[in-house]
Amino acid sequence: DIHDIVARQRAEPALQYANSIATVMDQLPTRVLTQVFSGMLTCLDFAATNVPGVPVPLYLAGARVEAMEAFAPPSGAAVNFALLGYQQAATIGINIDPAAIPDPGVLLECTRRGFDAVISPEPSGVSRKPGRRRPLKATVTPS
Repeated sequence: DIHDIVARQRAEPALQYANSIATVMDQLPTRVLTQVFSGMLTCLDFAATNVPGVPVPLYLAGARVEAMEAFAPPSGAAVNFALLGYQQAATIGINIDPAAIPDPGVLLECTRRGFDAVISPEPSGVSRKPGRRRPLKATVTPS
């Protein structure tokens, strides 16, 4: 079902205008953009962001950046997931509104199980390279 939904969204004719709209919006004052997007996101139950990461090592003041952490800002949505890739790793940040999600632990456990199902070895014997797992972290924002 999700595959079909995503395929329909990717075929949306309006997507051809996204870059043009983004160019215009980039010229707007930050305050205006914040108000526009905050108003749009407050009616969402769920928001997800994928930030494609840099595939090569980065350096800051001569020191190699070993890892990057995803940050899911409090957007107004009940739950905001952000995925950030860096080299061969990805991190996930989750921001949860406790008024909408009374038991964040259940959401985190379900999220962990979902990712485990996706990244586990394939039944056909094809396995994926195991990565370094870190605990799933979430920020619970007061309502």
